[in-house]
Amino acid sequence: MKNNSLLLFLFVFVFGGLFSQNYELVWEENFDGTALNTDVWNYEEGVGIWNTGSNAELQYYKAANVAVGPDGQGNNALIITAKKETVGSYQFTSGRIQSRGKVEVQYGKIEARIKLPVLANGLWPAFWMLGTEKGWPASGEIDIMEAGNAQGIAAGTQERTLNGALHWEHQGNYAGYGPQWTAPAGTSLYDYNKFTLTWTPQRIEMHLNDHSTPYFSMDITSADAEEFRDWAHYFILNLAVGGSFTGITNPNNINAPLPAQMFVDYIRVYQLDGEGDVVETDSQGWDSWFGDGGAGSVAFPEEHLATITISNAGWAAYSVQLFKDGLSIPDGDYVLTFRAKADHARTINVNLGKGLNVDPWFIAYMDPASFDLTTEWQDFSLPISKENVETVGKLVFEMGDIGAGTLTTKVYLDNISFAPAGTTNLDEVDAIHVTVFPNPAESNVFVHTDPGKKVALYTLTGVQVASEVALHGEVQFNVAGLAQGIYLVEVDGKARKVVVGR
Repeated sequence: MKNNSLLLFLFVFVFGGLFSQNYELVWEENFDGTALNTDVWNYEEGVGIWNTGSNAELQYYKAANVAVGPDGQGNNALIITAKKETVGSYQFTSGRIQSRGKVEVQYGKIEARIKLPVLANGLWPAFWMLGTEKGWPASGEIDIMEAGNAQGIAAGTQERTLNGALHWEHQGNYAGYGPQWTAPAGTSLYDYNKFTLTWTPQRIEMHLNDHSTPYFSMDITSADAEEFRDWAHYFILNLAVGGSFTGITNPNNINAPLPAQMFVDYIRVYQLDGEGDVVETDSQGWDSWFGDGGAGSVAFPEEHLATITISNAGWAAYSVQLFKDGLSIPDGDYVLTFRAKADHARTINVNLGKGLNVDPWFIAYMDPASFDLTTEWQDFSLPISKENVETVGKLVFEMGDIGAGTLTTKVYLDNISFAPAGTTNLDEVDAIHVTVFPNPAESNVFVHTDPGKKVALYTLTGVQVASEVALHGEVQFNVAGLAQGIYLVEVDGKARKVVVGR
């Protein structure tokens, strides 16, 4: 397909081309439970460049078309459903998820067990990866499995024809290689099959099940293939309807049976001989959204620091968002403070509103405030007065198509603080020893500090919820009955934030 993080640096063998070696399973997604794991996956919704660009796809993506549950064959699986359903000017809906900013892989053996729906004619399922740096095609793209190609339609072999592909930038222009491959007679993509990518710094190959001959193979040692050597890639799974790949761009010519479901039993990543690294990044309660043309990733390399890489600013201010929802904010006066800079000068917006559980939308409590970032750190402060009946809110940083400057850049946000006006004496703990855990908390919060210190728990409006002296260096607060939101644990006039969630 054109178009808090686990970073896996992996080295692996290639079937027939490299020595067969031992592997260690380092990460897997088995799609257990009854809901998508949003610690790993992000939903992509609405219309994107996949509709308006050269892909010319016909579907509108909805989170509701993505589910996790029984596949009818004894497995639990990811289920992506394409439907005949009208949304605006689009006559079809489907689902798309990606792991940007949460699971990113460089090198390794990647296996996925996938069952496709009947494709004839007009469905375009894909399991693929995009690079974490630069904009497409300079980011690099690895298509592990695509099916529904126009050539398969013409040959009448839709049930066993697939493609693997690489896309990259060559001397400032697009380059790509993606041969069609038809599996031997008796193979059916409408059953479960195992798709395997083997990726080393020298070569990329792809295999179906246990076939010794790869359906895709390419050397990546050339100077202009750095997209596949210099950075990690993230996963994408989707089921498109129509588009240039299928050769069908008129909705009236889609005749594949609908609704149609794509099942993914598992994805597994293996590491060679114990080499490599796994890094997990804590999002610290923040979420991100990229849509309506917006693209990029978010990382949290240090506590209190967020790095937002914007590869496409989209066509609206909200196309790139970093946000925190479910904040406890009764009516009153507040102050938002933060530090920020960017690799190139640009403008960002800040807003506060009521979350609607459908990102990126919210009901604003205020007009957006704009801040002009430079390449140097600046301290910003924004007073906010809230007067309505709502008691919870959503704090949003918008970094899409806003103003002038270089929109496709990296933005850095540090030490974000949202607190009632007049409570600046409750600075973050620095001079005294204090540990708060778990954070976020659901039932109990434990505070470790110096013995004899008084510990108090406050709402953001300054209302004391509880207090206790840490006689033996520890205090326990029961927070099960508190409203979801951010609270302050105060020790000696200094405070540390704790998030109460469910």
